[in-house]
Amino acid sequence: MDGPNAELVVEEGAEKGRVVPVRPTKTVEIGREGNFRLEDAALSRRHARIRFDGDSYVLEDAGSSWGTYVNGTRVKTQVLSSGDRIRLGSHTILFTIEEDDSFIPSATVAALPVDDDEEEIPSAPAAPEAPPEPTTAPRPEPEEQEEVDEDSVPGECFQCAKPAPDPGAGAPPDALGRPPRSYCSSCIQQYPLLGRVVANHLCQRVLGAGGMGVVYRGTHVVMGRRSALKTLRMLDDADPTMVKRLLREATAGGRIHHPNIVAVHDTGEQDGVAYVVMEYVRGENLSEALRREKKFSVKRAVLMAEQVAGALAAAFKLGYIHRDIKPENILLMRKDFVKVTDFGLAKNLKDGELGGLTRTGQVLGTMLYMPPEQIVAAKGSDQRADIYSLGATLFHLVSGRPVFDSKSAIGLLMDIRTKVAPALSSVEAGVPGPVDRILQRCLQKKPEDRYQTPEELAHDLHLARASL
Repeated sequence: MDGPNAELVVEEGAEKGRVVPVRPTKTVEIGREGNFRLEDAALSRRHARIRFDGDSYVLEDAGSSWGTYVNGTRVKTQVLSSGDRIRLGSHTILFTIEEDDSFIPSATVAALPVDDDEEEIPSAPAAPEAPPEPTTAPRPEPEEQEEVDEDSVPGECFQCAKPAPDPGAGAPPDALGRPPRSYCSSCIQQYPLLGRVVANHLCQRVLGAGGMGVVYRGTHVVMGRRSALKTLRMLDDADPTMVKRLLREATAGGRIHHPNIVAVHDTGEQDGVAYVVMEYVRGENLSEALRREKKFSVKRAVLMAEQVAGALAAAFKLGYIHRDIKPENILLMRKDFVKVTDFGLAKNLKDGELGGLTRTGQVLGTMLYMPPEQIVAAKGSDQRADIYSLGATLFHLVSGRPVFDSKSAIGLLMDIRTKVAPALSSVEAGVPGPVDRILQRCLQKKPEDRYQTPEELAHDLHLARASL
């Protein structure tokens, strides 16, 4: 039976951290017995099941004594969406559909539902009384996924393709049971985790590196699932600020579940290396896409911005603001589906400021999308700073240039603080009035003159896109 793969991640309970794959060809039986067995006295022997009905995954309560809940509501039968949280007994389980372009979920305007004991954030005026209409991004036609691992060329480094020692025909297989990869001495010196297993993931390639950190593409040695492992080199040598950022990203990314946010699966420390295991996303960031395409059509850019606003709404529902929204932190996949990443500068409005964190050497790049109040005093920024940054990002996507593009940091700072942002229609022909007005409101100098919540912005972006 054709359908997307999914997985169940135990978020709360005695078996927290356990991950179980879900396939359309097999029913998952959850309970004290069954193929997903949990040690929980509050569960029935056969508590609930998850099956694929040809179109969607369906959760069914199997006549349990204490009930099955989805997002806080008791259910008998429920069609599951990626990001739903299932509560059975003392366990809470996150259901996610693995990233597959044939089954891209619709962009979401409203935040995902949270448990009843999650308190609302009273720090900003509520969105309009009328609830936003659900976004209906078109579902793409099924496309073939590239899931086959690349072949290793004997005598060639799997990372850089330079000459490397050939492990030979008699070499033992790697942790995945496949012929071992070859790596040159230079790559091993720079990236010591290549070919090693960290957090049950075989580190196969380097996706990015800088400063103290390296991001590896890894494959889970049991489930075969690809992930991105963000690591800090040796903890003894690590910059404390970098450690804080890594932990903050893990905390925020692990709590916020939304199809347009890169998921965090695990975090920890192994052999002196701190790591965060994240969802692996095939694609490029919007900064790279801008360099290639120069600019995007209004309709494409608004669709991307709408998805980001929905992601920010989900984060804000839990008290989080991102504080570094920019093209580099938005990943673009097929069919213009995007995911927000890098919550390393995130702030939780419930917990208060956790310490100022800046990125040495990247201030100018960040400032291009930064609101005036965040430049002056980052501690005072709230969700309206993210709204400004998303507006500045949307402006750049459509026009091919930043809102303010002074070549010096001082000049850029003064422009952001004192100059009125130009209307998008003044630098790009054919911009519809609704989009122009949305951006003018996003880019106001005073936070109180902008949209007050990401959900409110997402609502207007959806209406504007529907009219294009």
